[in-house]
Amino acid sequence: MRQELTGIEGVVEAEVSYDAKLAQVRYVADQVTPEQMVEAIVATGFGASLIEANSDDE
Repeated sequence: MRQELTGIEGVVEAEVSYDAKLAQVRYVADQVTPEQMVEAIVATGFGASLIEANSDDE
């Protein structure tokens, strides 16, 4: 799943924990949306949903 995420234009970094069933993704907001990333994950056969928006600007 990490490869699929980092292959998306605008994704800067992706950390995936299969044990915790979580992925943390840093991305450029004007290049990709969270919904597009969820769609890419679901297309690989994994389930995905958004749990929280977090910004380094805060």
